This record gives sequence, structure tokens and C-alpha cells, in this order.
Amino acid sequence: MNNTNQQAITKGLKNIYLHNSYIRNKRVKLQCDGHTNLIGGNGRGKTSMLNLLPVFAGISPERMVQKAGNKSSFLDFYLPNLQSMIVYEYIGYKCICCVVIYRHQNGNKLIYRFVQGSAETTFFAPQFHELFEKNTPVNELIHELQLNDIKVSKQLETVLDYRAILHNDKDRFAYDKTLRNLAAEYAMCERQYTLRHLGELTRVPMSQTDLINKFKSMLVDAYLQDENAVARDKGLTHTGNLSLIEDIKSLREFIKESPQLEKGTQLRANVIQTFKQLLKLKIQGQALSEQFEEDENKLQQNHDIYIQQYEQDFEAIQKTVTDLATQLSSKQGERTTVKKQIEHINQKEQEYQKLNINRMISEYNDLPTYQTRVQEEKIHLQRLEASAKELLESHDQHVRQVQDETDQENRLLEQKKLFINHQQVELLKQQSTEEDSLRITQQQQSDALSDKQELALQTIYDNIQQANRSVGAAEAYTAEEQQHLDLNKRLLKQQKQQISEHSEKHKVLVDKIDQQKKKVTHAVTTLENHKNLLNKERDQERELREQLHSEGSLISFLRSHHNDAWKLHIGKLINPSLLLTQGLNPKWDTDELSQNSFYGLHLDVEKLSLPQEADTLDELKARIDQHTLRCNQYQSDLSILERKLTLVKAELNDLEIERTVSEQDLNNLNTKNQELEAKQESTEKQIRLNVNERRERATQLLQDAQQQQKSLIQQHKDAKHNLQRIQEETRSHVKAKYQLKYQQLLEEIQQIEINILQVIKQGNDKTAELISAKNRVLQAEGLDTEQLKNAEQRLAKAQQLLEIVNGYIGIINAYRKWFDTEFSQCNDLLFQLKILQEAIENLEKDHIDRVKDLGKLDLGKSEYNKQYQATLKVIQRQSQQLDNLVKRLEPPLSEFNELKLELDIGQPEKPLDFDWYINYGQEQLTQLSELRRESFQLHSLVKQILSLAQGNGLERYWSNQMMDSPYQVDSLPYMLQAMSVLNQMLEHEIPSKIYATIMAYQSLGIVFRNHYDSLKQFQRKVSRVSDNLSSNINTHNPFTSLSDIEICLEATINKFGYLTDLENFVNKFEADVNELPNENVVALLEDAVKALHNSNVENHDLTSMVEMSICFRENTRLVRVKNDRDLAEASSTGLSRLVILLIFTGLIRHLCADDTVAIHLPIDELGQIDPSNSIKLLDLMQQQQVHLVCAQPQMNEEIGKSFKYKYNIDKDKGVSQFVMRSKTQQNPLLVTGRNAG
Repeated sequence: MNNTNQQAITKGLKNIYLHNSYIRNKRVKLQCDGHTNLIGGNGRGKTSMLNLLPVFAGISPERMVQKAGNKSSFLDFYLPNLQSMIVYEYIGYKCICCVVIYRHQNGNKLIYRFVQGSAETTFFAPQFHELFEKNTPVNELIHELQLNDIKVSKQLETVLDYRAILHNDKDRFAYDKTLRNLAAEYAMCERQYTLRHLGELTRVPMSQTDLINKFKSMLVDAYLQDENAVARDKGLTHTGNLSLIEDIKSLREFIKESPQLEKGTQLRANVIQTFKQLLKLKIQGQALSEQFEEDENKLQQNHDIYIQQYEQDFEAIQKTVTDLATQLSSKQGERTTVKKQIEHINQKEQEYQKLNINRMISEYNDLPTYQTRVQEEKIHLQRLEASAKELLESHDQHVRQVQDETDQENRLLEQKKLFINHQQVELLKQQSTEEDSLRITQQQQSDALSDKQELALQTIYDNIQQANRSVGAAEAYTAEEQQHLDLNKRLLKQQKQQISEHSEKHKVLVDKIDQQKKKVTHAVTTLENHKNLLNKERDQERELREQLHSEGSLISFLRSHHNDAWKLHIGKLINPSLLLTQGLNPKWDTDELSQNSFYGLHLDVEKLSLPQEADTLDELKARIDQHTLRCNQYQSDLSILERKLTLVKAELNDLEIERTVSEQDLNNLNTKNQELEAKQESTEKQIRLNVNERRERATQLLQDAQQQQKSLIQQHKDAKHNLQRIQEETRSHVKAKYQLKYQQLLEEIQQIEINILQVIKQGNDKTAELISAKNRVLQAEGLDTEQLKNAEQRLAKAQQLLEIVNGYIGIINAYRKWFDTEFSQCNDLLFQLKILQEAIENLEKDHIDRVKDLGKLDLGKSEYNKQYQATLKVIQRQSQQLDNLVKRLEPPLSEFNELKLELDIGQPEKPLDFDWYINYGQEQLTQLSELRRESFQLHSLVKQILSLAQGNGLERYWSNQMMDSPYQVDSLPYMLQAMSVLNQMLEHEIPSKIYATIMAYQSLGIVFRNHYDSLKQFQRKVSRVSDNLSSNINTHNPFTSLSDIEICLEATINKFGYLTDLENFVNKFEADVNELPNENVVALLEDAVKALHNSNVENHDLTSMVEMSICFRENTRLVRVKNDRDLAEASSTGLSRLVILLIFTGLIRHLCADDTVAIHLPIDELGQIDPSNSIKLLDLMQQQQVHLVCAQPQMNEEIGKSFKYKYNIDKDKGVSQFVMRSKTQQNPLLVTGRNAG
């Protein structure tokens, strides 16, 4: 073979191993580090084997399956199970490596992994044979490799990452820096190189159809990919550019009228300020409502506290009054007793004074004097009587006898008198004892009466307390009433909660309906737009078909000419409508169509573009096909949109039905809420009536109890007076009884004293008679009887006085006893009486003060109740006024639910004056109504002004902003948002639109200028690439029959017909002018945009902007190939194929600069290339480090010597290698001449 002595290839693919791949249940090896030929029957797997080479080179595996013929997928065909794998063994720039492709364990994607080492020392090493026998999945096998310290890369799931590592693609490393490290270990080329487009280079030669176009696409991708901006410039979008032009035009018209829009700023500020005030009023109203409720609760609480305090005070004062009355009654009884005792002492003293007790005591104290006088008188008498002793003795005897008798009677009478005196003393003692006992009894009776009265008063007091509590309790609600109220309030709160929740749901539903209506409107608009587009496309299609079938017209006549030169002048100048006019009977006056002359008028037709009506029939048919395709697409879209519209309308209908049901439910809830409120109001009214009735009953009971208390106190006073009167009568009766007895004893004493006096008188009479007799005798005897008589009289008188004074002893003893027992207590009694009088006066004063306190307390309660009721009425009146105002605030404020988040009013202070607050709220509501009217007027004016801006998107911006409004159209919040949007537009969108339009214009101008420059540069680069490729291919051409091989790349810009208009605009464009362009520049821009659109630049790509032809000289004949048909017809099949392979060989080394890397070029067959040429081609490839892998069953023996390997492929039996005898060696995977698995 020619390559026997060639130096061994150091880098590149060496072997391919298939384990349980499309050759089922077998492991096969394909060594391919030289030219390799595959043979085998049709459909036995040769092409499937060839497809693995582009997969190794980095082509997406799925793209190759399509070339393999009706395979479901690469994964299912080549890797049918988890044990299947494809191992590529290659020599990298560092060491020998493997890349394995296998099925992910979840079974639905491909996985790439790089492994350091050869396949025989890694995957198929002896220590892993047991794993294959057990059908171990590949992922577990790789895990075992890692456990055995075999270096394995991370799992790669994309072909882009795999290709970047293998080809050392530095651009890809920017996306994932970990790939750089992997490339340093597993890349096939040196680090300073990059293998470019290796996948396409290996895939394109296998193509059986459209080879030239694919070849051109590969060249464009390889050499002109940096020029993508020429074809993909976003600034060339026709619709956007026309919109910009319309924006520029309409902005000038709009700016003239825009000052009128500024009126909305102040109006919006006024509305916002009014709304702030209303919102402030509402917040203040809520605070006032809470304050009213708090005041009412506090008032009620204070009322309850007052009533409780009143009851406590009333109870305390009433108890004090009762205690004072009891004490007063007791003290008055004591005072009466003391007074009577003092009266009794005074009466007794008067009686003793009548007896002149002091004289008696004085005389009795002088008793010795009386006794001495009697003794002296006796002695004097005895001295007188001594002379008449006998007579006198006889007389004395008789006198003594008389005196003895008198003394005897007097002693008897004195004894009786003493006895009576003793009876008097005893009587006084009995009287004192009985009076003391009576006083004790009467005191007990008074105490018993006081206790009884106090008990009765306590009962009445308890009744009064109960009545007071009843009055206080009457003010409070009963448990049943409170329960009823709480139940109603709870029901009302639940109802309001339900209304609130339902309102929120209803609001959400309304928002959904609004959104759904917008969807319906959008769907209808979209449907109408698609219908218009469909009709427009159909009209254009119909026009194009009319052009296509315009037999007999001028254009059909022009197209029938064998030369297309008419397109360069006549086709550009004739009116397009004239081209389609029939009946003109056209004919050629001259065949010199190359002259730039049209009826003698010479024009530079290079500046003109060819109208669409002058397209060729093929182009026209292509355009018709495009319009037909778009019509079909629009028709399909219309069907989808109609179904979507039907669904949206059905959803809208369901939502509207749901809204109707929701509104009915909400109305029912509101009705029920009103019923509950009315019921609550009725219940509260009835409860208030019940409270008033209970309060009146309790008050009446309290008054009755108080009246009963007063009556009872009076009764108690009367009872005490009666008892005191009875006791006084009893004491008087006792006193009278004893006085009667005492008087009787006194009478007895007086009678005794009278008797004594009578006895004394009788004795005296007898004595006097004896004395007279004695005197007579004495006179008879001559004695001085007169003197004796006087002496006797003085003695008798002294004895009488002595006896009288001696008789005072009984009275004096009784007096002394009385004085010691009773009169000695007089001062104490007087002091006690004084103390009692002072105590009674103090008690009476305290009693009067406490009774006055009760009156004041009742009066204070009456005044407090009046004040309480008045304050409560004021709170209720103001609360009602506040409720009315808040209800009036709710409708306007409910429109601003979303705007509340936009306004920050802080926490307003409470109004100082309530009446001012109510009046101010009404004024603000009136002002809001006026602002609403002004807003409606301004909104209409704004819409009229914005209608001037239809072309620049401002009205569309306005409409889009307002379309998303959550508020009802024509509502004040809607107007307010409109003013906000308007203000935003004035501040931002309109200046931004002008600025953006200027920037867009400048950007577009720069894009057009850059595009123009790029087009010129692109032309130059295409020409340069074409020259370089041709030079490289001819340098290594070993074929004498083929020469001057050229790859002619030509930029097709001129045929698009927009360079002139683009150049005119670029010459006028000024990038540094920060203002809208004038009308002339806009006109030039519009011409350029339309020219770009007419050239269909939006659909251009680099491939369509380049035409390629292959030129070569076969011996002396010049051959030009533009397509596959030209390639087939230009020369023999073998020679054409040789030219293509020669070109690819040159390109491979041009694109893969590292010439130490061998590149595999797969082709199905060499075709009918001359054997000598085939050998030269193979030698050239060997020199260029290109290994040809082909599938050619029949091959010349000489050519076969140039192939290093030859295999027989049978997907059922396996792979067999044909080996020269001189180089026969045992292959562990293959058996010579037989199938190996």
C-alpha cells in the first residue's frame, strides 16, 4: 500500500466499539486509524456504521438517524437498553482516551462521558468481564471504573458540551468554565488550536441530495458566520420602522395640541385633595363613631357607677337616719325619765321646805340647850318650892301624876307617831323601789319598743335598699334582653360579615367579568385582525394569481423573451398597473435590450428597483405559495381564535350568570341585613320601653318604701310618745298612790300631834288647875304664887319646847335619808339632763341634716338623670348625624378602594367641633360632585386631543393603560386614573416618546448606516473568502485533468434593489442632531424602509445573501456548477465526485489547523472515479491526515490496496475484518472470515 512507510498518526480516532448496539447482543470493534472500506449487503448496516463518524465529530445524533432511514430515534436504534453503549477510542493531545455514549438510567436521554485510557484497559479489562456477563447497566459499570481509580469525566447531557471538550471550543468555555478543565484532559487537538465545523465537514459529504446548497451553507457558516448582523439586524424590521415613521409624523401633529392636556393636572390634584378630605372625613368619622360609642359606654358606665354609689350613699344615709332616730328616741326617753326624777326631788324638797326642815334641824341640833333650859327652870322652880315643900311635894306629886299620865299618853302617841314616821320612811322606800322597778320596766319597754321599731325600720330599710337596687337593676338589661340583643348583634355582625365577604367575592367576580370582557374584546379584535389579514392575504393571493395567469398581458409577453435584460430598464420603468394591462399588442422594436434607453430617454436604472410585478413565474409562484401558506395559517388561526372566542364568551356568560346570582344573593343579604337592623332597632326600642317601665315601677316601689319608712318613723314617734305617756301615767299613778298613803300617814301624824296637843293641853289644864289649887293653897300659906307660877310656866314652856324639838328626830332622819339617797343625785341628774339635752339637740340636728342629705341625694339623682338623658340624646343625635354623613361618604369612597393605597393622609386629628365637621363633610361632597362634572368634561376633551396621536402610540398607550383600569368606565376613579395617566404621559411618556422616537430614529439611522457599511464590507469579504478558498484548493491539486478549481462566492445584495434608497437616506442622516427629522429626511427614510420591505430583507439569512458556484476546467473545458443538477450534467459522475472530494480535503485542513489530528471523512461510495484518480485522491488525503471511510461493495483491487482496513458489516451477524495474509493477526473480538460478537 502507498501508506506503508508513512509515519504513524499521533492523534485522532482509532477504534469504534459497539456493545449491544444496533448489532444486537454483540460487541463489535471497528479499527479506523486509516482509510477504511465497509462492504455488505443492502440494508445490512453499512450506512448506520458510517453515521457514527459524524456523531463522534460532534453532530447531533438525532440528525444522523434521519439519514439512516426511518429510525424512531438514535437512542432506540443504537442504544436499545441500559447495557448498550458506543465507545470511541481516540488519541488526544495528552494520551489515549475514550468517549462513551450510553442511555441514561431513566431511559430517555443520551449521556456522554470521557475516560482516560484505552477501551481494552478500561471498559473491557478482564476484571470487568463478570459485570458484562451479569448485564450490568452502563452507569454502574462506570461507577466501577471510578472505584478502580480510572479517571472518568462528569456526566455530559448535551452535544454542545461534548463537542466543546473534544474540539477545544474556547467560545463555549465562556458559558461553562468547567469545560475548559475537561478539555485540558480530553481534547483531541493541541491547546492553541480549535477544530472548527468538524461535524458538518463529516456530515455533508454523505448527502445524496442538495449537496451544493449544503456545501454552501457549510461555507457560509464556517467563513461568514461573523457577518450574521447583515441578515439578522433587528433594526431592519419593516413594521417597526413604519411605526417609527408614523410616530414621527403624528408626534408633530400631537405636539401642537398637547398643551391643552395640562389642564388635567390641577383638576386631578383637586380631586385627589377632595378625596383626601373625604377619606380624612371618613377616618375622622370612624374615630368619632368609636368615640361616640366609647362616650356612650363610658356614660352608661358612669351612670351605673353613679347609681351604685347613689344606692350605697342612700343606704348609708338611710341607715344613719334610722340609727339617729332610734338614738334620738332613746335619748328623749332617758331625758323624760331624768326630768321626772328631778321633778320628784324638787317636789320632795318643796315638801320639806314647807315643814321648815332646816329650822327643825337647827332646833334639834340645839336640843342640849333646851334640855339645859328645862333643867335650869326645874332648879329655879325647886328653889322656889323648897319653902312649901310638903305642899309642893303634894302638889308636885299630883302634878307628876298628871304629868305622868300626860307623858304616858304622849309617849303612846309619840310611839304611834314614830311608828307612823317609820311607815313613812318605809313608804318612801317602797315608792323609791317601785319607781326604780317601774323605771327599769319602762326602760325595758322603751328598749323593746326601740328594738321592735328598729327591726321594723330595718325591714323597711331593706325594702328601700331592694327598691334602690331594683331601680339600678331596672336601668340594666335583663339576661334575656341582653341575650336577645347579643343574638341580634351577633346575627347582624355575621350578616355584615357575610355581606362583606360576598361583596369581596362579588367584586372579584366583577373584576373577573371585566377581565373576561377585555379578553372577549381582545379575542374579537384579534379575530377581526386575523380576518382582515386573511382577507388581505387572499386579495394579494388573488392578485398574484391574476398576475400568474395574465396571458396576453405585457408582463407575460416580456417574460416570454429569451433574454432577461428587459428587467434592467423596461421592467423598472413601466407602471406596474400597465404591466398587467391586456390588449396592448406589444412587440419588440429592437433586440438591443442591453441599452439603457426607453423611447430615447436615457436613465440610470441602477438607481431603481425592480417592482414585484416583474418577478419571474417561479418567484411569483413562490410568493403565491407563501401567501397560500399564510392564508392557511391564518385560516387555522381563525378557527382556533373562533373556538377561543366561543370559550371566552361561554366563560363570560357563565361569569355573568354567576354575577347575577351573586347580585341576587347580595341583595338578599342586604335585605336580610336591613330586616335585622330594623329588628335590632325595634328590639332596642322595646327594651328601652321595658327599662323605662321597670324603672318607673322600681321608682314607685322606692317611693312607696320611703313613704312607708316616713310613716313608720312617725308611728314609732307616736308609739314612743304613747309609751312615755303611759309610763308617765303609771309613774304618776304610783306616785299618787304613795302620796295618798303618805298623806294618810301625815294626817295620822297630824291627828296624833293634835291628840298630843290635846293630851298636853289636858295635862296642862289639869296641871294649871293643880297649880291654881296650889297657888291658892300657897297663897293661903302666904307664898308668892305668882313667881312660882311663872317659874312653873317657864319650866312647862321649856319642857314643851324640848318635847317638840325632840319630836323632830323622825322627820329629820327621813329628810337626811332622802337627802342622802335622792337629793344627792340631783346635780348628777341635772348634769345628765344637760348631757342628754345636748345629745338630743345634736341628734336632732344630725337627723335633720341626714334627712336633708337624703333630699339632696334624691335631688342630685333627679338632676343627674336629667343630665344623663340629655347627654345621651346629644350623643345619639350626633351619632345619627355622623351615620348619615358616613352613608353619604360610602358611595364616592367605595369607588376609590384601590386608590386608598396610593394616598397617604396619615392619621388625621379628631375635629374640634362636630357641627363644623358635619357641615365641612357636606361641603366636600358638593365639591366632589362639581369636580366629577368637570372631570367628565375634561375626559372627553382628552380623548379628542389624543385622537390626533393615533399614529405615535400615545392613544394606544392611553387605551392600554385605561383598559387595565380596575374601575368602572366613566366613574370618577376611572377619570382620576385617566388624569393620573395623562399626568404621567405629560411628565414621562410624551417626553419619553419624543425622546424615544428621536433615539429610535437615530438608532435606526445608525443601523441603516451600519447596515449599508456592513453590506459593502460583506461584499468585499465574500469576494476575499472566495479567492482564498480557490487558492488553497489549487495548491494541493494532484490531478492534471482538473485545473483552475474555484469556489465562487458572490454577494447577492444588488439584486434586492434597496441599496440606492438606503444610500440616499444614509447621505442625509445626521446622528448628532437631537431632534425629530424634517419631512424631507422622513420621506427618504420611508423610501428606504419600503425598499427594504419590498426586498423581503426580513426573511434573508446569510445563505440566501450568498450565491455559490464551483468552477473548474476539465482539460480545456470550463465548467460552472450552481446546483446538483449542474453537478450531474457538467461532467462524468466520477469526475464531479472527485472535484467535491478534492474541495472537501482542502477545506478540512483549512478549518482544522492542527495537522497532527487525523480527520475521518465518511462517504457512501467513491462512485465512478477513475482508479488512478482514486489512488491519487487517497494519497492526497493521507498526506492531509484525512482518513476516508466509505461503503463500496465493489472496489478495484489497486484501489483496495490504499485502504488499511476492510470490514464486512452485517447487523444480524456482526463485523468481519478482511486482513492481508502477510499481516494476519489474531483479533480477540473477531474471527477471521467469520462473524465476531
